[in-house]
Amino acid sequence: MDDAERNFFFTLDEPETKEIGSKNSIGSRVHFILQLGYFKCKSLFFDVSFSEVWEDVQYILKRYFPNAKTPKKMIAKKTRLTQRSQILKLLNYKLFDSNTQEKLKTYFLKESAICVDPKYLFEKSFEFLNEHRIGLPGYSTFQDIIGQSLTAEERSLQTIINTSLPSSVNESLQKMLVSDGKKLQPKTEEVASTFT
Repeated sequence: MDDAERNFFFTLDEPETKEIGSKNSIGSRVHFILQLGYFKCKSLFFDVSFSEVWEDVQYILKRYFPNAKTPKKMIAKKTRLTQRSQILKLLNYKLFDSNTQEKLKTYFLKESAICVDPKYLFEKSFEFLNEHRIGLPGYSTFQDIIGQSLTAEERSLQTIINTSLPSSVNESLQKMLVSDGKKLQPKTEEVASTFT
């Protein structure tokens, strides 16, 4: 982050300032502001030490606690999890869970019928989660759900082709497909001759 981004994401409104006042230690207060700012920016929580985000910590100290020393020790895991719940409540967000995952899968099945480009589905997932105010899952979760959706759509199309086309046309189409190592592509001259 640069200073303009820090100024934007680490600025506290009244309820957030009030929540900070309930924290006992400087470490707890700094950690809360860090995670709040990161969640506002990325809709994700990050497990980072103060030394890993040194510049952000120094910015927060200078702005909010100018007389305090840099915290040396990270707060306890239980406290970090409690802070995450408090941040979600403040921002009116929910954590990504198994229920959300099922909803996202259903959403992807509809979207993959429109477009099977993984980038498109990835962008649509951000829209869906943002609209429903749900924190983002890990990247691998996105990959798994998108992969499952694309596989399901491929099977659906294969079923439609197998049940709708006469077997002679289906066989001709299969012969026209050649693999280039990435995807199946038709031989254009064979496509032309089949349908002329």
